[in-house]
Amino acid sequence: MHTCHSHNGKQTDIELIAAARQDSFTAFGVLYDRHYQSALEFATELLGGTRGARELTAEAFGRVLARLLCGGGPTRNFHAYLRVTIHSMAADRAAGPAAPGGRQVIPMPRK
Repeated sequence: MHTCHSHNGKQTDIELIAAARQDSFTAFGVLYDRHYQSALEFATELLGGTRGARELTAEAFGRVLARLLCGGGPTRNFHAYLRVTIHSMAADRAAGPAAPGGRQVIPMPRK
C-alpha cells in the first residue's frame, strides 16, 4: 500500500517522513509496517529467492532511517526511495568485496 494522501485520519507517508526526520521512531515504525511486505517481496525478487531477503530489507530500512535522522533521505515517495536503496544494496552485495571495477548492474524488475 502506497499512501501519499491521508485516509480515515491516518498520517500520509509525507507526514510520517517529516516526523521521522525529527526523531519520531513511532512515525518510522508506521512507515516500516506500511512498506515492509512490499519491500521484502522486492528484495526476494532481486535476490532470486528468500535467502538473504529479510536481512537486506532490514538493512535497507536501517539505512533509510539513518539518512532521515541526518536530514537526508526521501521527502515525498518513501516507497520508491526504499526500493532504490534495496536495489543499490543488492547490487553491492552481488559485486562482492573482491569484485574489480565496482558494482554489478542488476536490472530493476518491471511490474
